[in-house]
Amino acid sequence: MPAPAPQPLPPMDIPPLEQPPRPAWAPEPPQGDPPPGPAESPVQDPPPHF
Repeated sequence: MPAPAPQPLPPMDIPPLEQPPRPAWAPEPPQGDPPPGPAESPVQDPPPHF
């Protein structure tokens, strides 16, 4: 007995009008580049106090 045909999945494309509006204070995410994380942001150690 043949297996039933898989049901077609709904399109995953979300129209721009259905996306939640971005807050004015939120920076626009870069296209193609991952968001800057702790590894990319250089953290300078404070000078030792003697």
